[in-house]
Amino acid sequence: MQVSIVGKNNVYFISTEFSELFKYDLEGVLVERKVLEEDDLTKASREAYFEKGQNMPANGLYRSQEIIIDAYHFNGQLYVLRKYLNNGNRDVELLVIPENDMKTIYKYYFESEENMGKDWLRSLCVGGPNSIMPNIYISEYDKKIEDYIIKVFKEVR
Repeated sequence: MQVSIVGKNNVYFISTEFSELFKYDLEGVLVERKVLEEDDLTKASREAYFEKGQNMPANGLYRSQEIIIDAYHFNGQLYVLRKYLNNGNRDVELLVIPENDMKTIYKYYFESEENMGKDWLRSLCVGGPNSIMPNIYISEYDKKIEDYIIKVFKEVR
């Protein structure tokens, strides 16, 4: 699977299983390709697909390890919500990547997914009245009410 984003002058595809970012110009020519973060979860996902392989399940659907949860483009930057391993826990971080150089400039960390429930964070949106320090909106599963809510995070640098 992949997440697709359209920026001002480029189109981006992010592989959810391998944490790879592909940047294309508006004519469809590949401009840049990079692995967002080469961590243990990304390495394990690559190994499962390319070294060990998978057998075709009876239902014909492969089980995937999705690392990228969601991504969003706002004000010349990509915001990528992704899972990573932290001392054996599957945690979540938000990467902020400027379009012009594709290097992560900020990381925001969230409580581990195991502590919050398996389907904790689901989607991401960025915006608000301040375009320099926008609000970050993330849908989150609330186990108490057994439904999704929207949490607002203020970007702080």
